[in-house]
Amino acid sequence: MNYLKGHETGKAEYVKAAFHTEGKLMYMRDGKFTTIEFADYIGRMRGKPAADEANRKRYIESVDVSGSAAVGKIILDYPGARFVDYMTLLKIDGEWKIVNKAFYVERKMTDKK
Repeated sequence: MNYLKGHETGKAEYVKAAFHTEGKLMYMRDGKFTTIEFADYIGRMRGKPAADEANRKRYIESVDVSGSAAVGKIILDYPGARFVDYMTLLKIDGEWKIVNKAFYVERKMTDKK
């Protein structure tokens, strides 16, 4: 899946291919509803894998499809945080595209000695 490959490689073109041209990421930050346009999110990709890439895990936990609409749950399990992504997808011109993303992040306690 392009979305997961984009996170693995840090390359924006994979994430751009996964998203529809219109859409937003939605999440809570410090108790406040926050949104980011897809273009801004894609622009944050660094173009290379994260330094701790070997310690990161990503997987699709579930997908529920009804005709041309779907909802997917994706887990991004990183050393310092676990992200739970809920994607709304539509099949547009024969391709599944992410049209919105809501996510939750759980920070992990790390041992610093």
